[in-house]
Amino acid sequence: MTGETAGCWNFPENNSGQARRIADAGMATFQGNRIGALAREICQNSLDALKAGEDGVTVTFAWRSVPKKRMPGYAAVKRALEDAKAFWDTQTSPDTQNFLKEAVRKINDPLDMMVLRMSDDHTTGLSYPYEPNRLDGWNALTRLDGGATKSGDSAGSYGIGKNAPFVSSWCRLVFYRTLNEQGERAAQGMMRLVSFPKQGDADHLTTGIGYYGNPKRNLPVPEIPELEALSRREGTGTDVFVYGFQIPKEVDTEMGSWDEDIKLELLSNFIYAIYRNRLTVVFENNAGTREILERSSMGRYVERFYARSKKAKVKNLYNTYLLLRYSERVNSFSKPFHGLGTLNLRCLNQEGEPSLNRQVLVVRKSGMTLYYMKSISKTINFTGILELQGEKLNAFFRAMENTDHTKWESKRHPSPSRAKLYLKELRDWVQDSVISLVDKQVVDEEVEVKVKGLSSMLQEGAMELPPTIALVESQEQPKETIQPAHSEFEAAQQPAPEPSRGILHRNQPAEQGKETGQTKKTKGTITERGIHSVMRLLKGTRKRKKKTMHKGEEDPQGKDLLLKPERGKWQDVPLQSLRILKLSGNHYRLLFEVPVPVRKG
Repeated sequence: MTGETAGCWNFPENNSGQARRIADAGMATFQGNRIGALAREICQNSLDALKAGEDGVTVTFAWRSVPKKRMPGYAAVKRALEDAKAFWDTQTSPDTQNFLKEAVRKINDPLDMMVLRMSDDHTTGLSYPYEPNRLDGWNALTRLDGGATKSGDSAGSYGIGKNAPFVSSWCRLVFYRTLNEQGERAAQGMMRLVSFPKQGDADHLTTGIGYYGNPKRNLPVPEIPELEALSRREGTGTDVFVYGFQIPKEVDTEMGSWDEDIKLELLSNFIYAIYRNRLTVVFENNAGTREILERSSMGRYVERFYARSKKAKVKNLYNTYLLLRYSERVNSFSKPFHGLGTLNLRCLNQEGEPSLNRQVLVVRKSGMTLYYMKSISKTINFTGILELQGEKLNAFFRAMENTDHTKWESKRHPSPSRAKLYLKELRDWVQDSVISLVDKQVVDEEVEVKVKGLSSMLQEGAMELPPTIALVESQEQPKETIQPAHSEFEAAQQPAPEPSRGILHRNQPAEQGKETGQTKKTKGTITERGIHSVMRLLKGTRKRKKKTMHKGEEDPQGKDLLLKPERGKWQDVPLQSLRILKLSGNHYRLLFEVPVPVRKG
């Protein structure tokens, strides 16, 4: 079935069913960040619909200023808004009344309206547009609540993301168009408005959802001339037209203009996909000027945004960019995960400036940002990216995603107990991998340092570190001093190395490799804290019948006989490769090499 050519608006009745106000839970989700939601949901759906044999998708954001009367079915839209306002003015619903008052004002305003077109290429397009009994493909987008918006990967299967474009329209009006792999063309408009009397009859309210196309079963039509006038689709893919696009006021934007905000949102949510050449974004303004955001140009945008703002979002983006840019400095870790797939972690670790965010960016298979994993280490200067590789692994963790696709919550999973264990295991592995960066750095750089004041602590058995310890390299070739961020260490350098003051105080056997096994008699005193065997010497000439042994201490003025084990001589041996690292708070790690074999101590 190819559908009828002519299109018109149809607002189905609710048959005395539920009435609809403007406050819609599905759209309220995106009210706080309309630009971000729009950029994220559109590109996510396009990535999920990558065409077989293609390496990546191209998404175009193009905006045009269009006279309102060139809107498909303008008269019917105007009448629906005015009828809805008249009905809701008699009800008690301030939010609905305010929305309709502003919408009626704008539809009667002679100024042009903005139309934002978002188009993807190298994608499959939407299937089954003329089969209303199928609730996948095209119908999942236009007729099904809670269904996936694209064919292909089921990522994004909540379907709530399809509401994002409507939130960005002051009249809640969006048109869809597709060309699929079967060669079918389809176009249809939708209004997610409010219930209102049909033909002025309050006993016959509409559902609040209007369709532009073939009114018979609310099917699409092959094409809508007004859309073709804006752009013509040649290859497979899908287009979304937002009529009445609301341009945020400058004070409501992060980068000073809404189009710069879209670029920031795209980079924040898809920098890894752009880096992997899975996503290219084209921007085309009202004058026809084009910009391209791709791997080769993303650095220019990131640097520009970082120069303008140091907000957390921009700083995290800049950290991820540094990791991708300096890939030769990156440490990689991988872990097969319960036969589901592989965890792939990449970390950039460096001393000094710039101070990195100490977080790990978690991305799904398509390269879309999920969230930044925090609270991994407060002292190690690092940033990382965790990628889940494998269909089963992505499917398992996708079942834990919240509706915004920004967090994993084990309670959402069909097997919450198992999900909780796997989530903890994943996080523990990430944390252990990050902590291992410190030891790896020490081994790789082979930096030998001496710690002033530490030798006295070792000799005297002191356990607490002094408030300030200077680290000095003892290699002949000068290198950068160790400068842990936010630590209490004071870095220093000397022109010439000095011998290490750290020592091992050890007992050397009398004979090489053997202990004597003998005792030495000396004077002592019986005490409760003694550790040596002591025999009390009695006065007089009477012979002792039984030798009673006590514990005591060595004492040159003692009156008793102390039997002290014969041991080898004690000697001091310099320690090697002495290092001290601050872990967190007042916790430190002392690393050194013992120069001789040690049996116990």
